[in-house]
Amino acid sequence: AEPLTGGSGGIGNIRGLTIFGLEMGRGGQIMFGAALVVVVATLIERLRRSPWGVTVRTMREVPLPVEASGVRVTTLTTATLAFGAAIASFGGSLFASFVGGVTPETFTLSIVFLAVFMPLLGGRGTAWGAVVGALLVVEISVNFTALNASGQLLISLAVLLVLLVAPAGVLGYLDRLRLWLVGLVHDRRKADA
Repeated sequence: AEPLTGGSGGIGNIRGLTIFGLEMGRGGQIMFGAALVVVVATLIERLRRSPWGVTVRTMREVPLPVEASGVRVTTLTTATLAFGAAIASFGGSLFASFVGGVTPETFTLSIVFLAVFMPLLGGRGTAWGAVVGALLVVEISVNFTALNASGQLLISLAVLLVLLVAPAGVLGYLDRLRLWLVGLVHDRRKADA
């Protein structure tokens, strides 16, 4: 579909983001994207805790009882995948408008690995894990100029370390640490009383 996708040359000259006829600059697009990430992560976290989200998580673990309760697992799986694809396509369109074009070289294998590593590093089981993982990956791979040459290696080592030390990710480890500290304070209060 070369007329549609541009073939090996990709798609260029994509207009920047406009909202209500106002063209946003790069700073405005970054602020809009950051606000959108917070809104989407909050909505996903609320959706995860809703009866629909509980059903989806239960369906992943034990699909037969969910099917026996009257929920069509294939329909729910399709709806969940479509919801995730809609979020990803919206993010991709924001990325394309920010960059101004998309070529086949834009998404290399290392970018795909980063996309897989982000939720693992940040924390599985929460919508904020991907956000925290993305911030950590960007800091390690882009913003540390001293580590620029070995950024991918450091991210891979960080993911391995997190998977060994805290399989639930950084947020899961912080939550365990919080629960340990609450238990410690509770035990100290009980001993003082």
